[in-house]
Amino acid sequence: MKRSQPAGHPWRELLPLTRTLYYHPAMKGSWSFKAVLPTIAPDVDYANIDGGVKSGGDVEPVYSETLDPATDAGSQTALETTLGTYCERDTLALCGSPGLLRGRERSNAR
Repeated sequence: MKRSQPAGHPWRELLPLTRTLYYHPAMKGSWSFKAVLPTIAPDVDYANIDGGVKSGGDVEPVYSETLDPATDAGSQTALETTLGTYCERDTLALCGSPGLLRGRERSNAR
């Protein structure tokens, strides 16, 4: 199945680029986005998100709770806000990571 792409904006797989050009001991051998991100953007912090969503593994149960008819409207709104904050932070980090890697590549070349 072919993924759709915005015109003029081809998708780039960052793993080969990252493995070739970058490594930080804090990654502890992991090449997951959540392992690489703190080493290139330490200011991107998930710990201060209210509502219990600190990692991708937290998203599904929180989302399921928003769909549960037993969840009152106030809690549902708060959970949706939490999910939105987490997804926004993830998206901004992912979209900015190629530039952050380029910046690290330049600083490591000095």
